[in-house]
Amino acid sequence: QKSDCNNHWAVNQANAQRNKLELTGIGGCACVRHGCFVPHAMVDFQKGEHRQVNMDYALVHAMHH
Repeated sequence: QKSDCNNHWAVNQANAQRNKLELTGIGGCACVRHGCFVPHAMVDFQKGEHRQVNMDYALVHAMHH
């Protein structure tokens, strides 16, 4: 969903030339003390509202370790 605000033009145009992308980035959970990533806590970001679901999944798996 594109913003009506002109200040967000750069964000709206970030993937304009890449309209066939299925993934737009990655996310993960890392140990604050050691800086290493938690096993099974890395996820891909899809377009749309699935980003929050994927990060929730990563956070739940990070809490299990």
